[in-house]
Amino acid sequence: ENVKVITNASELADAIANQQPNETWKLAEGTYNLTQAHLDQYKAWNEPGQGNWYFSIHEERITIIGEGDVTVTSDVESKNGAWATQDFISVWADNVTIDNVDILSKEEQNKAIEVMAKNFTLKNSEIKRVNEWGSGSIIFNAQNDEKDIGKATITATCGDVSAVCEITVTAPTEMPDTNDSNMTVAGICAALVLAAAACAFAYRKRA
Repeated sequence: ENVKVITNASELADAIANQQPNETWKLAEGTYNLTQAHLDQYKAWNEPGQGNWYFSIHEERITIIGEGDVTVTSDVESKNGAWATQDFISVWADNVTIDNVDILSKEEQNKAIEVMAKNFTLKNSEIKRVNEWGSGSIIFNAQNDEKDIGKATITATCGDVSAVCEITVTAPTEMPDTNDSNMTVAGICAALVLAAAACAFAYRKRA
């Protein structure tokens, strides 16, 4: 296991730009603001057909752990016209885990996290409310031939609502309607959309 100890946004940007399989990134307490200069370090990665992603995870078995109160954000604002600028965190590789890392998307938020791969885990984390429109969504959009997200585990808070979900499903070829209230976390997350025909959620209002 290759462990990277990260203490500031520049070190985080370097880890994103030079990521390798089987890495663990340990983020020290603090706020990590990815500026345009940071994003420029890895904007050339364009295997999905376009570059300029905010925070792309594209190597397998990367684990990101926050040690203390950790928030990842960016002060770079962009329109949602391109796929890359719709996402804040984009997960392209299997078996990625984000643990104890809060996420604050851009002001014109769309998707806080989009997962294109299998066996993603998000736990002990908050998708922070950006403004009155919400926090941004968590969307599963499998890109493998089977449209399979494997076993996805989410234990996270979006704005004022917590969602706990463990699923093992094969995603349908066409994504479900994001306006389906059964696929949405009380409207707070905008749309916590799971690529599954059936999924059990437990919600609880934060104290």
